[in-house]
Amino acid sequence: MTTYTGSNLAEVFGFPLNSRSAEAEEARRRHWCPFTDSRCAKQSRLLDYPFGVCSVRHGSDICAICPRRFEERGALPGTPKALEEIA
Repeated sequence: MTTYTGSNLAEVFGFPLNSRSAEAEEARRRHWCPFTDSRCAKQSRLLDYPFGVCSVRHGSDICAICPRRFEERGALPGTPKALEEIA
């Protein structure tokens, strides 16, 4: 039997939730998605600004919940990092 442990935010605008770096603070201020290098497009019903959650912690796992998270640029031009890692 699996016990539900709940989910918590892990990554917001591309940075760990507890990151207070200048880059993380700037991304939050601008609502900036580092994976598409543009303003986050995820809208919220409850917020007046983009949602910005990229991944959540579920138990001991971190799970990507934003499809844009998979568009992070890889080393090869035009190839997402996720595809490079799979290959």
